[in-house]
Amino acid sequence: RVDRAGRALWLDSLASAWALVAWSHLLADGELVEGGSRPLIVQVGGHGRLKVPPLVCGLDPQSFVGLMDDGPIDLGRPDTVAAAVERGLLGGSSFLAPFLRACPADIVHITDHGQEQPVRFAVSATPWSADPTVSCLALTPGGNGGDESCSYRRLSDSAPLASDHRPVLLHVDLSWFDQLAERRPGPAVPARSVADLVEQVAPLAETIACVTVSYAPGLCPSRRWRALAGELRGALEPLL
Repeated sequence: RVDRAGRALWLDSLASAWALVAWSHLLADGELVEGGSRPLIVQVGGHGRLKVPPLVCGLDPQSFVGLMDDGPIDLGRPDTVAAAVERGLLGGSSFLAPFLRACPADIVHITDHGQEQPVRFAVSATPWSADPTVSCLALTPGGNGGDESCSYRRLSDSAPLASDHRPVLLHVDLSWFDQLAERRPGPAVPARSVADLVEQVAPLAETIACVTVSYAPGLCPSRRWRALAGELRGALEPLL
């Protein structure tokens, strides 16, 4: 369920793909286009792999059809996006691509290891090799640097964030704070606190338009979900 925390939309969910439902509410309300600024997506934890879902592109950048079931998806209609997530058409690594076609954005991924320069790319409709009359989503490395170009950059949890007064979509994976030992990709990392994250994103607070929280089943211990989600909302909401 999407509700409000201060002036921002807030959505708690099991899986990351549900973030697209919250973002579709912003698209439907025109909140991401009123100021004319491209959004900044701040992704906390989770993996940074960006893939494309099995969708056919419509003429409108917000319009898609499920490749396997012909179900319509309109990013301006949150009910159709929720139905697509329920049908498994959008996953944790593929929910971003449809949004980036409709609303090009820059992504900052807070993770263990930062990088110096952002990676540029574009998300566009490209003829499908099996049927050139059908267009599917495709990622093009490099992009063209224009309005349709997107960027991805990793930042460490100690790197400062500065506001440039554009809308921020904050997506937090709870496994960032507590991850099951058997699912860790490497040695255990020092415990991360909600307070440290809130301090890092505080400079962006005035322009955060949406906060989405993924409980990350199979990664974050379920016994920690309620406490972590409650602590995060309790610390962030006064800033929004």
